[in-house]
Amino acid sequence: MGGFRADAIRDAFHVPEDVDPRWVLAVGHYDPRRDDTDLAAKDSRPRRRRPLGETVFGARYGEAADR
Repeated sequence: MGGFRADAIRDAFHVPEDVDPRWVLAVGHYDPRRDDTDLAAKDSRPRRRRPLGETVFGARYGEAADR
């Protein structure tokens, strides 16, 4: 996602000055009815994923997300 302000991200989430935010990811609801059938079938298969706490921070940098 382009057009975000790294300084605003740093302030809002208490990111240390030596960490440089490079990108922002939008997270939302996925609706498989909007995709073709092959992609919808692939996306509905069970997946193994890392816990969000290993990937996504909570309200402060370095704190795991709630879930």
